[in-house]
Amino acid sequence: MVSAGNNVSVPASRIVDTIDAATNLEEKLRNNPQYQVTAEDRAQYEDAVLGLALNQPGAAADFMIRYGVAKHFDAGLRYSSTGVHLDAKYQFLDGGATGWHGALSLGVRRHLFSGLLFDVLDKIDINDFSRTDVEVPLLFGRSFRQKIGGGLSLSGRTWFGPKVIFSKVAVDAKLGTIDETLTLEDRMYYAGALAGGAFGIAPIELFAEITVLNLVAKPTIASRQRDLGGIIVMPTVGVQARF
Repeated sequence: MVSAGNNVSVPASRIVDTIDAATNLEEKLRNNPQYQVTAEDRAQYEDAVLGLALNQPGAAADFMIRYGVAKHFDAGLRYSSTGVHLDAKYQFLDGGATGWHGALSLGVRRHLFSGLLFDVLDKIDINDFSRTDVEVPLLFGRSFRQKIGGGLSLSGRTWFGPKVIFSKVAVDAKLGTIDETLTLEDRMYYAGALAGGAFGIAPIELFAEITVLNLVAKPTIASRQRDLGGIIVMPTVGVQARF
């Protein structure tokens, strides 16, 4: 199978906080050049930068190819402007008498991110960023195929299931107008579900998918535990060809 699509990460409240924290501090400095950065300013900034690292906003195009390596096993490689993802999938339900398919997948994703958004805004400079995810979705679904004449067939499928992500993030950043640096390294956890569907004339199908995850992130920063969790929504649309 080959697919190409576009996915969107809906900006979380922490992303808004990133801009607000930097803007508020800049205003204080503009109004009073002698202003001394307080512990509260620093804490807000640290929370904002970590929120940025956890959930980068924006849209990203991606390209994926999957190949069956053995009976009930296939592997996939997906590349996008924000990362590279490699996974292996085991199909434990193959349709059979019930018509239901089921598969368990294990994937690793390495994020690629330059901090372009906030560099352009002159708010926060991301000097170094790394993030690696381990993703485990459990998928169930059904599919159909119906001949319509002329050698053509309608095809479609639906899928849904729970998904968990274990993430390790490291950030080295600086606030633009302040000589303050921040280095963070922590582990985060996502849990939620996804659902999607595809329809077309075989072997080409249009597809849409939505993933909703709850982020659990309580890192300790400057000897104080912060709660940076929240709901993340990620819709995806695209086209795929199944051979």
